Amino acid sequence: MHITRKHALLVAALGALTLVLLSGAGASGCDNSKGGTGQGGTQVGATHLACVTKVIKKVQRIGRSRTMEAETNSSCDTPPIAHVVLITLAYHPDITNGKGKAPDFVTMGTKFCNAKPVPGIDTPCHVTLEGVCHVGIWRITVLITGTSPNGTPFSFPLPKARGGGAKTKITSCA
Repeated sequence: MHITRKHALLVAALGALTLVLLSGAGASGCDNSKGGTGQGGTQVGATHLACVTKVIKKVQRIGRSRTMEAETNSSCDTPPIAHVVLITLAYHPDITNGKGKAPDFVTMGTKFCNAKPVPGIDTPCHVTLEGVCHVGIWRITVLITGTSPNGTPFSFPLPKARGGGAKTKITSCA
């Protein structure tokens, strides 16, 4: 069997694409392996991170009110086709149920922001929940979805090691 140069290049390209997809770098358009705190983003190429989303304000109480807030920032070198940040705030009482295990978190509110980040300008997503303060442990979870500049859809939670799932202890709501 005679293999032409075009066939050899095609086989090499398919092999490289298979390796990229198996490594996870191109399957969802996101890269959860970048360092730093609170970052997750979409990749344009193998080494270029197009967008970075990070938690810039963990769950906190506003002043002496019963209002809770949290915030993320997204910045992009290359604007995605679509970019949605979904922030969920949840809490559980700072107690155990007798078995040494804390109770499950209760979702207190969710907000989504679908503003497409513009290169060079941070795009915030700020959630404010009025009248929901409870003494206990609060957590922010962040889901990022959209379509990368090359048309690849992506959806992933902001990694816990980098800000997603960050917990805060609230000791007073009075």
